[in-house]
Amino acid sequence: MKIALTSVADIKNYGDVLFSFIARQEILKRIPKAKFRFFTPTDIELENEHFYKYSKQSMEDFAPDAILTIGGEVIHKYDKEIWQDMYHGAVKHPSNVIFDWLKYPVKFKAWFSVGALDLPMPQEEITDEELMNLDYVGVRGVLSKKILERKIICLHSKKIEIVPDIGWIFPRYFTNYRRVLRKISKQRDFRISPNKYFVFNINWTSIPEEKIIKTMDMLVDFAQKRGLKLVVLNVISSYKQLNIDIEQKYRANANVLFLSNLSLEETGSLLVGARFFIGSSLHCAITTLAACKPAAVIHQTQLTKLQDLFGHMMRTDLLSNDWDALPNMLNKLYGFDRNSQRVLKKYVSFMQQRFDAAMDDLVKRMLYKCNV
Repeated sequence: MKIALTSVADIKNYGDVLFSFIARQEILKRIPKAKFRFFTPTDIELENEHFYKYSKQSMEDFAPDAILTIGGEVIHKYDKEIWQDMYHGAVKHPSNVIFDWLKYPVKFKAWFSVGALDLPMPQEEITDEELMNLDYVGVRGVLSKKILERKIICLHSKKIEIVPDIGWIFPRYFTNYRRVLRKISKQRDFRISPNKYFVFNINWTSIPEEKIIKTMDMLVDFAQKRGLKLVVLNVISSYKQLNIDIEQKYRANANVLFLSNLSLEETGSLLVGARFFIGSSLHCAITTLAACKPAAVIHQTQLTKLQDLFGHMMRTDLLSNDWDALPNMLNKLYGFDRNSQRVLKKYVSFMQQRFDAAMDDLVKRMLYKCNV
């Protein structure tokens, strides 16, 4: 059986790259002889794996039995407003990798554990016809479901199911995190011990430039006062001179480590081993949460995916769009009590069980439609 997995992994975002690899492993547990090929808007090599540039011809060359999109807030057609900016205009319609194959004559087609984005700007409609071309539609939150239901509150579509975010099972693939932390410590000459550090990351969409220096000062001061190390992932690349200024300012600080160009294993291990995570990345946060550690997101745009994640957890107090909330958020994460940890552990277990059940269902339907 041949399965095509489509994504936007070529934007080199931690979660988007990881989705394809973990989706493949989870399906292989259930269909050990399945063959896979990854498709993205552009040709790229990631983690020693080739991701093929999507086109109808490249899909026909592989001739899959099934086409799946698994993970990511990718159900939207904001090509001009969002995708083209990420791809620097090199790809006119990156959303083709999600929508163009919906009429392609294969036996099974599905979206699974995806999010639907809705912004206050016009976009090309996602039509009922497109949804009907899918054999399975599983979104990762209520807001995504309502967006696909045209935001008519009384409408309920049985076609659209809610399944957990694939990120809830990420820690299964980072069980050797202690070994990886020792390796990073040795390479960087910077001791990183489990639960003795916290992780921070930002991107250019999540924080105003004028807030970055103040935010870094707060984080460094907090780390020193609490006896923790601060690990900064993927220093914000859009402000190049500011990058240089920040790293020069804190390079000699024994409590701060800046890291970039990490492998998936290194990034995931740092998140699993951290005392907590704070920043703007959904899947950095969810990796830490899935390891039963606290995490918070501050992002100046309250995206669907963020509201769904923290809303379903009943922990909207760990989500903010105001970077002035940072000191209070840090204290809340540091003071995460045992009862909160027990509640989180139960929630993680529930979400992982629900994910496994949903994946079992997806594979069962796929095998039936593909006559395997």
